[in-house]
Amino acid sequence: MTMRRKYFYLATLLCCSVALLPGCKSLVDEDLSDCNNEHRIDYRVNLITNMDHEIREVLDKPEDKPVETAVRAWLGDSFTDIAHDVVFSFYDAADGKRASETQETMDKSEFSCTWRLPKGQYTHLCLANLDRNASLQYSNEESASAASLSMLPDNPAETSVVPSLSSIVFTGRTSYESRYSDQPDTPETLDLYTANSATALVLDLSKAGTGIGDIQVRVAGMAAIFHVADNSYTFPTQAEALQIAASKLAITEGTQQCYAALHFPSKDTRTRVVSEPEGYFDAPESDSPVWVWMVNVPIADGTVTQSVLSLKKPLLPGQLKILKAKVHDTGIVTVNDPSVGVSVPLDWNEGIHQEIDL
Repeated sequence: MTMRRKYFYLATLLCCSVALLPGCKSLVDEDLSDCNNEHRIDYRVNLITNMDHEIREVLDKPEDKPVETAVRAWLGDSFTDIAHDVVFSFYDAADGKRASETQETMDKSEFSCTWRLPKGQYTHLCLANLDRNASLQYSNEESASAASLSMLPDNPAETSVVPSLSSIVFTGRTSYESRYSDQPDTPETLDLYTANSATALVLDLSKAGTGIGDIQVRVAGMAAIFHVADNSYTFPTQAEALQIAASKLAITEGTQQCYAALHFPSKDTRTRVVSEPEGYFDAPESDSPVWVWMVNVPIADGTVTQSVLSLKKPLLPGQLKILKAKVHDTGIVTVNDPSVGVSVPLDWNEGIHQEIDL
């Protein structure tokens, strides 16, 4: 066998060997037109949000400056357009079964990958920032139609309280064709959009006195499961009423405390991954509350007062909602916003599961 033919057979073998392996770079540099099925996809992370507008509108007083600083620091770590870890999945378009899955660390808002798969039609799903969210479960990923992200605890009958997410999650999907061609590849663009929302409750303790203990804030009424293939959400039944524990932000001055959480959006007929920012966050109010803050305040007599702050306006993907409220020495929380309902359940006891009709 001549040296030239040896190189040809080695190159052909290499091509066939890597045909099953995707990667974020070209796998073969030689001119192998007989098995040239490489295709490049340019990925773009899109964070469509009202974040800056909401902060300017709500935290607009001089006394709000420490809270604004803390909220911006929290959002800077969790609500950014950076895709850290990325999962790339390809599914056979005929049966929906997973043909290939690759995980890469990107740490970018724009990146490109060149894929090489056996000839055929595929459904391509892309997810970013799963590793940083311990309370988020990626399930049924072997099937395109069933792949989902869930915030439900492993045993929802035992507990319904889960931690806030730590980072925003981005997702995207597209149809993909792997074909053999001697024509130059035309790259495709896949946009990734956020599947999350954010909330921040600012509590003024200037009238609370010294008998107030450590406050707990939880968010309820948000979606529990996100279905990757069709951008849809599943909401918990009352038996599974999901509560997200908001995190207390570090504020070293002033009389305000802030509790922030990152989670899926609330129920709304238009709830889906946001791809058209103009006017989207101006969703109309519903006839009844769609989500709530639950504020548990320990007071001096050893009891805990719970105030439920009900909101009729839906919280959409990419949206930040900030609300100011005041804590009194009785533990009751009040707000000045007439669109927010406040109730204090008289028969509520800490540790007893409460079902909220949303």
